Amino acid sequence: MNTTTKYSLALMSVMIAAVVSSARAQAGSKPAAVTSTNAYRYFVDAGAAMDVKGDELSRALGGDGPGAATTALTPAQRDDLVRRNAKALRLLRQGFAFSFTPPQGVNGQTPSGFFSEMAKFRALARLLRVEAQSRAAHGNWGGAANSDLDAVQLGEMCVRGGSVIAELVGNAVQAIGRVDLWDKIGHLNAAQSRQAIARMDRIARLHTPLADVLHQEEREYLAQLKVIFHQPDWRSKFADQIISDKSAVALLSKIDQKTITQGYTSYMDKLAAATRRPYSKAHLEALQPSLAVLSFAAISAPTVLFDANARTQNALLRATLGLRIYQSEHGRYPKTFAALTPAILRTPATDPFSGAPLRYRLSGATYVLYSVGPDGRDDRGKAITDPHPWLERARHRVDRNSQGDIVAGVNKG
Repeated sequence: MNTTTKYSLALMSVMIAAVVSSARAQAGSKPAAVTSTNAYRYFVDAGAAMDVKGDELSRALGGDGPGAATTALTPAQRDDLVRRNAKALRLLRQGFAFSFTPPQGVNGQTPSGFFSEMAKFRALARLLRVEAQSRAAHGNWGGAANSDLDAVQLGEMCVRGGSVIAELVGNAVQAIGRVDLWDKIGHLNAAQSRQAIARMDRIARLHTPLADVLHQEEREYLAQLKVIFHQPDWRSKFADQIISDKSAVALLSKIDQKTITQGYTSYMDKLAAATRRPYSKAHLEALQPSLAVLSFAAISAPTVLFDANARTQNALLRATLGLRIYQSEHGRYPKTFAALTPAILRTPATDPFSGAPLRYRLSGATYVLYSVGPDGRDDRGKAITDPHPWLERARHRVDRNSQGDIVAGVNKG
């Protein structure tokens, strides 16, 4: 892909966000009434019950930039923040007992108000992370792990019935709890580690296949296209809103509604089918959408990598807990990864990037556990590293062009 194409993709992704927001606002409605047996209602009420002043969550988590050490909350202030939000945390956990069903708007689309509620879910995950750190500070490592896993469960549940935006929010929510849990594994005993694995196995059963998310996205976009197509000057508005390059606008203005609809449906169906096999960058790049649907497709394609990475992170975390149990019970790590199954891990840990088991090898008194990552190549546990990250915390971030392996405890996300 040349530089011009990459630039156009980036630009169109930004433009389509505006189109999506506008169309959803027109087609949406107020959230439908939900019953008290719907986890969605509990999560929304939990978000509304949060008592957080200004940037307290950021300060409780140590701040994000220069001067963080001087602005961070004290341990006593952090504990007070958790106490003030006892109701919100209680409502959230009550919701875990029920299935998650998002509200439906006009024509089966997600109501516009749902997206602001989803933002609150991320805030709830950060609150759970504060609670985890508070519990850890008091020596309650098992409780801290459960708080972090609550965030992972929230992230899995809130994707159910949603489109790509729900998938992106769910992945972000999971990562908040998962990143924090990595730092606590070394403090868990064997019993606590077993409990964490059992909890992760239950959470995994809540996972929404990405193909379902993409099909929901497809249904919503087709409804949005109908809104655009009903405008008298739909062709010029469609082109002007999505593509800024004049030659591309001229080309797109000659394409009819049927071509756009069929092209989008065909691409999304192929993308959904691709999620049912191990991640392959080459295969995804071969699914080049036509110009007529390029911008719509650009917002959906990256979720395939995000979903694969999230599942990989969960698999690595679960396997690391299993290795800790084995070491606690045998005084050493196993010679082979297969030794964990089925006594510790009831099912093998599979790498979503290869379809094979996660890679494992002993290294002195410790080990290296990893996934082959987006490039599909086994680099013997050489971690993905960006030598010039835009933020230090992004040094080991995984993206579609990453070279190297996703290593447990290093490429955390």
